[in-house]
Amino acid sequence: MKLSKNSDFASKDTITVFVYPQSRDKHNETYLQVVQMDLQCKGYKTINANRLLLDKNDFIEGNSYRELVDALIAKDYLPSSDIVLIARPIWERIYLSLNNLAESPDEQDLENERRIFVERLSSYVALYYPNLHEPILSFIACDTTYLYSDSDHLGQLYKELPWMLVAKQLTKGFKDIPICRIVDNSTTDYQFNVSLWVDESYRAKFPETWKDRLNLRFLFANDILRSQFNIELKVTNYNEWKSRFDTEMEETLIRLKETIILKPDEFVLGITLNKELRTNWTEKSYIGFATLLGEHAAITGQPSFPEVAEHWNPIEEAITIVHEVGHLFGAIHVPDESSIMYPTSGFLSYEFDSVNKQIIESTKNNFFKLDRKKRAHNYIKKLIDLRNIPDSNSTPILSSITSSFLGLCLQDSLIFNDIDKLDSLLVEMIYDSVYIYGVLGYMLFYQSEFEKAEVVFKKAIDYDSNFAEAHWYLSQVYKQTHDKRRAKIHRRIAERYSVNNWLLDIK
Repeated sequence: MKLSKNSDFASKDTITVFVYPQSRDKHNETYLQVVQMDLQCKGYKTINANRLLLDKNDFIEGNSYRELVDALIAKDYLPSSDIVLIARPIWERIYLSLNNLAESPDEQDLENERRIFVERLSSYVALYYPNLHEPILSFIACDTTYLYSDSDHLGQLYKELPWMLVAKQLTKGFKDIPICRIVDNSTTDYQFNVSLWVDESYRAKFPETWKDRLNLRFLFANDILRSQFNIELKVTNYNEWKSRFDTEMEETLIRLKETIILKPDEFVLGITLNKELRTNWTEKSYIGFATLLGEHAAITGQPSFPEVAEHWNPIEEAITIVHEVGHLFGAIHVPDESSIMYPTSGFLSYEFDSVNKQIIESTKNNFFKLDRKKRAHNYIKKLIDLRNIPDSNSTPILSSITSSFLGLCLQDSLIFNDIDKLDSLLVEMIYDSVYIYGVLGYMLFYQSEFEKAEVVFKKAIDYDSNFAEAHWYLSQVYKQTHDKRRAKIHRRIAERYSVNNWLLDIK
């Protein structure tokens, strides 16, 4: 059912979204996030009914979509809305024979058939006004994962990700939904100026539209930050930049710091374009890099798969901007795929997890009014406090504490030649002996001083035998010194506390 031109949809403001649960929770969460992101980018506010029901340990039942709408309306703890959206996705994994994709008989090998699992998504979606029995818009869609190859033959294949199936369906199913006419003129309490430095690689690719493209991406980025933190990024100027672009974003960030004079109370964001990425990007480090708790970040315009590129590329790049700005406020990587701070790209997550929400809420206050030393001190204290909360022992924080401490030391490079001064600053900045030893062990480990690292990690564990991250790094020390027995013991202790081993940046 198409949206009627007389529906006056654009005059509505808020949409309640309910995605009918199924067994594949991660895919259900993905579907929910993509639906909300699509509607929010059209200017509508969304209410996540699934989350509110879960928070209340509640559920709804109904034999029809309209009965589900009525069940939601009956929940007095759910905020009222102008429209209710009900979606029922059905995910299936199916085999795809790669032999069928071969263009010539010579490429087919029936005896050694290559098969691959792909996703198929069937969706049943309907939108209702609360007071009308029939839906104002509904659609049914079924799509299967597309495969792409860089060559004419079946070499490296790239599969569309689950969120892309949802995005393709919504792009078609929601095409008649207009931009919301209700303008949110409310001001945010936290405005941060951003100076954009746009590399020639980006400007050459989009010579006529690069400013408009970036404006749209910051519009979406502000939608995300405003709704979660009451933060707005205000682009103060566009500057042309010649970065001598490097595919390593860390090197690009170093060049940005070296060439741009930082103004007070301002973030600096470099924009580049890596033509080599195409579709084979997997890690956030390839598309963005930022100074933790600092003022500089850099991103590259990123590729999108062909079927979702036109509508969703601005959203993908807005999410990258928010991810890197999150690092500027001290946000850390987490192993939660539904968090925007998940370190691997490809998951369309726009919400921050609870740990990073607490971090940003603490650092956004007086960010530029505090000197770097006070900013780092408050940040380190917050990380330690968060780790000491029950069930947070598995959150790796030594890397972030060390980075913020070393970032402070770099303001006075001579401090590295004065051990007493360095030790004094370490004690001043990190009030807890457990983490002083943890940071020392971390730095010694990466300097390959394994015997010294062993000593200080043991001291950290003497102070706190439950310090999962220290146990894990100690297991790596023993691995490097070929003590397999003790490496195994400490790794098991760390795993007892569910430390996220894969997230710890062992090189």
